[in-house]
Parts: sequence; C-alpha cells; structure tokens
Amino acid sequence: MKLDRSMMIALVLVIIINICLIYSVVRLGRTNKITKEYLEMYRDKVSDLTIKYSILRFSDSLQHRSERNNEKIKLGNAPSSKALIFRVHSNDCNDCVRNSLLVLKKHHVDKLMPIVMYADYPNIKSFRSDFPDISYPVIIQNSLETDLPKVSKPYIFVYSPSSATATRYFYPNWRLMDAFEQYVNTL
Repeated sequence: MKLDRSMMIALVLVIIINICLIYSVVRLGRTNKITKEYLEMYRDKVSDLTIKYSILRFSDSLQHRSERNNEKIKLGNAPSSKALIFRVHSNDCNDCVRNSLLVLKKHHVDKLMPIVMYADYPNIKSFRSDFPDISYPVIIQNSLETDLPKVSKPYIFVYSPSSATATRYFYPNWRLMDAFEQYVNTL
C-alpha cells in the first residue's frame, strides 16, 4: 500500500510537472510569436525613422546650396537652352551616378530638358570606361564654380543660359533614391 501510494504521488507529480511544462511551452510559443511580431513592427518603424533621419540630415547638409540658388555662374561650353547639369567626378560613388542616371531615364527627364554631363575626369576615354552607356553629351571640365571645396560628390542643378544661373541643386545618394525621385518629379 505504501508503494502504491508513493507511486500515485510520483505519478501525480509527473503529470503536474508535464502540465506545467506544456503550459510554459504554449505560453512561451505565444509570447515568442507576439514578441516576434512586436519586434518586426518596431524594426520597420526604426528603419523608417532611420531613413527619414538620413534624408533630413542629408537635406540639412544641402541647405547652404539652396542659399546659392539663382547664382550667376560661368560654364565652359554652356548649353544654349535650359538644361539639367549632372556634375560627376572621377572619384565619385559610381553607384550614385548609375542609379541617378537610371532614375533620370525612368522619368524621361531628357524629354523635359537636355541633360549635360560635366565630368571631372582626365579625359573622355576614362569617363567612358566608367560609364560606357551614357548617351548624354559629356563635357570634360576639371572645375566648376559650383563645386564645393574638398567635396567630390555627384550633384545636379538646373542651368538657365538666358540668365546664366544655377538653381535647384541636388546631391543624389544611391541609398536614398526615393528622395532623388521626388526631386526629379518636381522638375
């Protein structure tokens, strides 16, 4: 009888422990699912905020450029009509340039105004080796009045020959092509 009673207590304890384990696993599974969904939701929000912060920080760095809008400039071989000038340097981020060109092509900007590339390259051959598919006119020019000192990033502006002014500066960034698409849509 004593053995049966001990066996009965052990069996009840094993059943209670199993029920507790099953409850813990089920609860943990639900908790993991809820935690996973919660983390994914907040990861997306953090990602959105990071992108928005990057765009804000990026546009803040361009504020000095917007102050220079309507600045009179001299361009060598200046276009005779209003044109979008795309300034590139040999040590630029080639992905920025390529992705920007894809956006310009996608939005048919060349139908709105001519696009002219002003390249800071040793010669046209070295430019063509980096960008063999460019169909826009390319002018090799080492420096422009619009270049920032000690900064060699690709940038774009609208040039108006009648007033010889540069407006609407923009520095494309391959990680923020949405911002560039917004810029292109406002041309």
